[in-house]
Amino acid sequence: MEEMKKSKKKLKQFRTEAIRAGFKKAWGDKDKDYQTIVDIGQRLPESLLQEDGDFIL
Repeated sequence: MEEMKKSKKKLKQFRTEAIRAGFKKAWGDKDKDYQTIVDIGQRLPESLLQEDGDFIL
């Protein structure tokens, strides 16, 4: 997740399980790192966000 936070390019190749785990960790932290979730979510393909029920915002 740290590598994804450093880059600002659209994500083309990734594992959805890794994204979910990273989001879960970011939200599970004491300070609820919502900004990281939003930043990375904006870089995911829109088709993934629309088709995958776990990513619907």
